Amino acid sequence: MSDTPETARVVPQRADTDASTEPDTVISVKDLTHWFPSVRSTHIALDAISLDIRRGEFVCLVGPSGCGKTTLLNMISGQLTPRRGSVEVTTAQPASSAVGYMFARDSLMPWRTISSNIAYGLELRHVPRVRRAARVAEMLHLVGLDGKGDMHPSQLSHGMRQRANLARTLAMDPELLLVDEPFGALDAQTKARLQGEFLRIWEGTGKTVVFVTHDLGEAALLADRIVMMREGTIRTDIAVDFPRPRNLDALRFEPEYQELVRSLWDLFAEGAE
Repeated sequence: MSDTPETARVVPQRADTDASTEPDTVISVKDLTHWFPSVRSTHIALDAISLDIRRGEFVCLVGPSGCGKTTLLNMISGQLTPRRGSVEVTTAQPASSAVGYMFARDSLMPWRTISSNIAYGLELRHVPRVRRAARVAEMLHLVGLDGKGDMHPSQLSHGMRQRANLARTLAMDPELLLVDEPFGALDAQTKARLQGEFLRIWEGTGKTVVFVTHDLGEAALLADRIVMMREGTIRTDIAVDFPRPRNLDALRFEPEYQELVRSLWDLFAEGAE
């Protein structure tokens, strides 16, 4: 394979333009192929996948390590250019502010206070100081960190740092949230609490979310759709029809939820054979 991109496109589009996608489609992935060359071999990360994600959907990407989940997320964000195929992201905001990316690690700047970390993106956009302070206070309250703004990241628990990370992402008011394993390193109790808080915040914003996770149970709790990937391909795309808003503490014990998780594990195990 050549290292030169062939008919590769990552195309951010404004919603008021003559976009090729349907009006309610935020992300349109067409025949997307990407590989990472090395001296000895070439790793196919994505193999001619196609996927449409509608406005306001919560889509979870699941699958084993190395199946292409994070590569796809990086393609959607524009951090990687595909070798072949296209990714079109249609938003009302300019591309620079339309997409928020939340990483697995909080990546907060240790020398800044929590408030200053949350305000960082607003500073780069030259938002006036008074408006920045109001937005930071709003975000601290939203994620349950009232009174923690003057503290530094090292003074907070991992769970609190992830809340601050979410606040920093939401402060920019992006239309599209790309989230990569945000709760993977948390203990079970903190993870369950933050899942509920994340869902509560999302249900109040109506933003489009693409959420990478290894946790099939987490995907079943949070998602409208679960896209299961394996070896760079989409194995299945499953609709999750649990009503919203969701009470996650109750849903975990519902037979329908447990059956969905069991069926996801069956599909996962099939592909591993």
